[in-house]
Amino acid sequence: MQVLPSFLLLIAAGCGSTSIYVPIERPAEIDLTQFRRITVGLIEVSPAVLPQKPFSIASAFLAETILDQLTASGCENAISTDNFNDQLAKESLFSRRNISRDDLGVLSRILQADGLITGAIVTLQYDEGIRSAALVHYNASTATRNVRKGLLRVGVVLEVIDLSNEVIAWRDTLTAEKSIESKSIDVDPPALDWEPLLETALGDIAQQFAERSSPRTEKAVVTFLTNNNIPAITKGINAAKQGLWKKAITIFSDVRDSMLTLEDEDEAWYNLGTAYLFDGNFKAAHEAFDAANAIKKSGRYLHALDAVYEMEKEYLALQKQKQSIPKQDRSRM
Repeated sequence: MQVLPSFLLLIAAGCGSTSIYVPIERPAEIDLTQFRRITVGLIEVSPAVLPQKPFSIASAFLAETILDQLTASGCENAISTDNFNDQLAKESLFSRRNISRDDLGVLSRILQADGLITGAIVTLQYDEGIRSAALVHYNASTATRNVRKGLLRVGVVLEVIDLSNEVIAWRDTLTAEKSIESKSIDVDPPALDWEPLLETALGDIAQQFAERSSPRTEKAVVTFLTNNNIPAITKGINAAKQGLWKKAITIFSDVRDSMLTLEDEDEAWYNLGTAYLFDGNFKAAHEAFDAANAIKKSGRYLHALDAVYEMEKEYLALQKQKQSIPKQDRSRM
C-alpha cells in the first residue's frame, strides 16, 4: 500500500502535533466507467522496433491480455472483436497512423463502442553480456565462473480514446523490464532464449493498465494538533487511529466546547474538521476549518480548506466509478 503525502501535514514551530496513517480509497486514474462499451485494438509496433523482428503477434497478445485483465478486474463494459483488423481494413483504417479525428465516428460505428484502448509498442530493447569471476578452491586450483545475463526493456504508449466526444481521455507510457541468465564453469554459458520474456513483460504492462483502471487504497499521513494539558485530544486521536471517526468527532466536539474561551480554540476546530473530513462530512469539515481560520489566520487552515475540495472531488469520482454498470453482451463481434 503506497504512502502518500498528507493533505493536512503540518510543520509549525511551537505547535504540538502527532501524525497517524489512514487508509484512503482513491478513484481509478483511468475512468473506464464513462463508456458504455469499450474495446481494445490498434496496438501497433513502432517502425523503430520492427527491424528487430516482426512483432505483430506481440501486439495482438498485448491487446488480448489487456482485455483479459480488465475483465478479470470486474470491468463489465469491455468487449472483444475477433475480426477487428478485417473490419478496419474494409474502411482503409488498418494502420493506426492513418486514423484521423474525422475517422473516430466511423470507428465508433464499426466497433459498436464509444471507447477505444489503443497504442503502440515504442521500445523493445534486449541487451546481453557475459560476466566472469575467478573461483579459488580449497586446494588452490582455480576456475572461472561465467554468467550470461540478458535484459529486456519494453515500453508501450497506451491511449484511451473517447470516440463519442473525439478526444483522448488518457495517455501514458507504461514500461516493464525482465531479465534472464545462464551460468557455467570454464566454458561459455548456454545461449539464452529471451523471447518468452516478451510475453511476461507485456503481461506486466497489461496488469499496470488494469490496476490504474481500478479504485485503489493508499495510506495518507494525517496530522492532529496536540495539547498535553487536554488528555481528551489523545483519546480522539486514538479513535481516529482505529478508523472510529464518529467517535473522534464526538470527542473533538466536546474538546471544542470546553475551549470556547481559551486561546487555542482554533486548534480544537481544526482537529474537529479533520475528523469530519475523513468521516466524509465535507460540509461540516469546511465549516470547522473556516471557523479555525476566522479565529486565527493561518496558512495551514487555508490548506485544510483546499483539502476539503480535493477530497470531496475524489469522493464523488469514486462513487461514480463504483456505480454498477449493467452487464453488456461481451460476445465476440
